[in-house]
Amino acid sequence: GGGSATGGGAAGAGGGSVGAGGGSGGAGGGSTSGGGSASGGGAPGGGAQGSGGGAQRTGDYDVGFGFVGFTQSNPSAETDFLRDLVVSPSGARFLTVGQVGSGGSRAELREVASGLPSPADVVVVGTGVGSGFTAAAADSSGAYVAGSDLVGPGNTRWRIAKIDWATGRSVSAFGTAGTVLSDPGPGVDLPTAIAVDGTHVYVAGVTTSGADERWQVQKRGATDGALDPAFGAAGALTLALSSGADRPVAIALSATHVFVAGWDNVPGNHQWRVVKLLKASGALEPTFGIGGAVTSNPSPNLDEPSQLALDATGLYVAGYDEVSPGDFRWRVERRSPVTGALDPGFGTGGALTVNPSAGSEGVLALALDATSLYLGGSDGSGPDGRWRVEKRDRLTAALDAQFGVGGVVTSNPSSGAEDVRALRLAGGTLLVAGGDGSTGETGWRWEARSAASGMPVPSFGPPGAFERTLTGFNDAVVALAADDTALYVLGTRSTPGDSAWRLEKRLLTSGAPVPSFAADGALTLNPSAGNDRPSAVSLADGFAFVVGGSGSAAAEQWRVEKRSAATGAQVPAFGTAGAVSVVVPGGGAVNAVLVRGTGLFLAGDQGLGTAWRLEKRSADTGLLDPAFGNAGVITVDLDPSGNERALALAADATSLYVLGTTTTGNATTSRLEKRSLATGALDPSFGTQGRVVGAVAQSYNAVAALCLAGGTVFVAGSDVARAWVDAVDATSGAARPSFGSGGRVRDLVGLATALACDGASVWVGYADGTHPSGYQAWRLEKRSATTGALDAAFGTSGVAQDLKSDGDDQVTALLLTPSHLFAGGAFGWEAHLRWRVEKRSR
Repeated sequence: GGGSATGGGAAGAGGGSVGAGGGSGGAGGGSTSGGGSASGGGAPGGGAQGSGGGAQRTGDYDVGFGFVGFTQSNPSAETDFLRDLVVSPSGARFLTVGQVGSGGSRAELREVASGLPSPADVVVVGTGVGSGFTAAAADSSGAYVAGSDLVGPGNTRWRIAKIDWATGRSVSAFGTAGTVLSDPGPGVDLPTAIAVDGTHVYVAGVTTSGADERWQVQKRGATDGALDPAFGAAGALTLALSSGADRPVAIALSATHVFVAGWDNVPGNHQWRVVKLLKASGALEPTFGIGGAVTSNPSPNLDEPSQLALDATGLYVAGYDEVSPGDFRWRVERRSPVTGALDPGFGTGGALTVNPSAGSEGVLALALDATSLYLGGSDGSGPDGRWRVEKRDRLTAALDAQFGVGGVVTSNPSSGAEDVRALRLAGGTLLVAGGDGSTGETGWRWEARSAASGMPVPSFGPPGAFERTLTGFNDAVVALAADDTALYVLGTRSTPGDSAWRLEKRLLTSGAPVPSFAADGALTLNPSAGNDRPSAVSLADGFAFVVGGSGSAAAEQWRVEKRSAATGAQVPAFGTAGAVSVVVPGGGAVNAVLVRGTGLFLAGDQGLGTAWRLEKRSADTGLLDPAFGNAGVITVDLDPSGNERALALAADATSLYVLGTTTTGNATTSRLEKRSLATGALDPSFGTQGRVVGAVAQSYNAVAALCLAGGTVFVAGSDVARAWVDAVDATSGAARPSFGSGGRVRDLVGLATALACDGASVWVGYADGTHPSGYQAWRLEKRSATTGALDAAFGTSGVAQDLKSDGDDQVTALLLTPSHLFAGGAFGWEAHLRWRVEKRSR
């Protein structure tokens, strides 16, 4: 019964439509500000645009819109930790690893050229509280990832997995079904670094007993994951450095040696330590430092390295030192890989320190090319923690003035504390990865920059679109609205058992967040502890009206919020503290909203979808209009034995058009009603006593969208075999015989899910069930409003299609501006849907 895009696509037996109960932006009735088309699909500020608008209608992406040079993901509703990134030897793909929330190992496989997910985009190997990936390495046969699993209270074990670059699946020959497990001690054991040389994989980490953390390095076969018995003791070398917390954090390989960097607690505080081991045996190399190790203790406080890299003449160790209590600064050392001695030509006496502020900062990522050293980490010099990347000469540490501003690039994804966690080079592109708080919690973010200049790579990120993985579950855009400068995007933020509404405000031109709106351009609304579902948004007179359902099942309530379109703040004069909540009989939700003058019209259901419910309220106060229906409310239950839902609204100067369904068993009938805006009375001259009832569709998605323009009402939906679009006369309800065949176009296998229209054309959004077979593809069509014929100038013969995701993709909202078509919906597969919004030439 309420199947929405958040529920995985099509509705259940209750007959709800795709797109969160019918609340698509172009069809859910959300009027645009300044007198836009009543259908919610017209141009803001001036109604629908006719054929003389002058815009080239090609369906091409607006490449200046969306994530230009970056993309992001938010795997869970908790803080997610990005730990490492590795590029395939071909340079085509990269794998990112980390921890999801309080426990869960996650790897994402993406394309270097676009930043978009590869076909097998999410790889999870090992889950549960206390688990997480920490490091990654690569060769041509696969990507190697290291992390931990929870064994029991206070006991975690090492997990090492090998992933195929092409499929994203485990390489079965490695270990057992692609995974090796190791539990070297009785306490918290954690691998922290991994490297591969083509024949063997080397993993460094800690093994713990009580408060005593010890270094351990394991050498395993790259093909089968088996320990090499000639290395250390039966394949593992353990270093007991002190009785306190000692931890390796980074590893690098030469042809004959293994270098491991970390910290020890020998002097009673954390100091840097680098050891050099023979690859064959694991023995310490006595010619390096003192007995195979060098140490550095720049302060009596907390000094810790984080990164290690090696070239023919230099060993680079990077991290931070605590120059004074609470003041951490960047630190990089360059040493001889032969002796371990500091290189006096690098920085000052072999060390470089950078201290952007008096807060917590450090180098957390490092990369090398033939001439340069790239450093990434945290920078607290602004009002909040931000990303910082530097490019320096790798022999002298001098900044490269051609990179960024004086050798430095900073990026501030949100008002939260964020930092760079990984740097990798792929040809001339520098991939930068780290935390991003703009999704509500800290998620994952990737930037692609020119390694020469530091400028963003425009082709990285969805072209003409932005995508957002908010929780890793069923996140979808359900409605769009616009004013003269901004796009408002409403969607789901789906967490099992406690889903929320999310409203974002973005610039129409670029898609960039408007930071003055709520927090960094986004507002998360969670009115109950249940599964709250948003449906539609409408703009009027500088305000945004957001509607949906609050709570779950029979406890679901109608909810309407009025907020400032400028700031996102609630308007206290409306309802109670800016919101109206209605406990409808048997539970239900608002599915559509429309504002006309001072009237706020709402359509939805009650009794868990057993009856239509319409309301007219004051847009100023939220009070019911007593002249409309029965004291402001109309309920319609034509089939007491079936389910009925009002799903979409549209209006002209005097009349209200309501679209919905009646379902009995598997038979679903679409119903269009025409009513008085003032009283809600049915117009007897329209159809049969104010109603046009469609044929029995015998489908779970009989109707999805409504649009009104040029005296024609367009309705879109699907029957058991095909998607369809109907055109009926707005005065009489009679079918437009020139449109398609007898008023209907019905020629696509799939689901018609969204509509927008003007006087000349109608745009249809679909979940196309034919490309590829067994999946749903994102599809847009432009058709003549008169004949229904495809417009050959749009896309390819009238169709613009996006086949990037082999999953359950669907368009759920369409919006027209004078020159562009915006489409919103869901991209992904099964229970892993993400937001997508596109901007195209209309």
